[in-house]
Amino acid sequence: MTAFEFNEELKERCILLGATRCFTKYVDDPEYKNVPFWFNSIELPLHMNKNYIMVVCGLVDSYLEEMEFWGIDKQDNDVSINEKGRYITYCFYYDKETFHKTMCDS
Repeated sequence: MTAFEFNEELKERCILLGATRCFTKYVDDPEYKNVPFWFNSIELPLHMNKNYIMVVCGLVDSYLEEMEFWGIDKQDNDVSINEKGRYITYCFYYDKETFHKTMCDS
């Protein structure tokens, strides 16, 4: 399984738990300081129960810890809220080739 596939699995699980939208964007633009990177966003509805939000946040943390264990340790994450929804965002600072490499034999 690659880091990319593992990240896709995380997003699918978040959708099953009630996320309204999840996306990944590869950024390789010299305008940004730390390029290239993979920007990920998980959008949760404003009305989502606090307990479900905690479950989704815990799931994301678990996946990020597992990725760190596999060597994908250059990462940042943040949780925010605005008038449209709640967001969990996280970034991996790796190029396409590294992120698509095999991580383990699962």
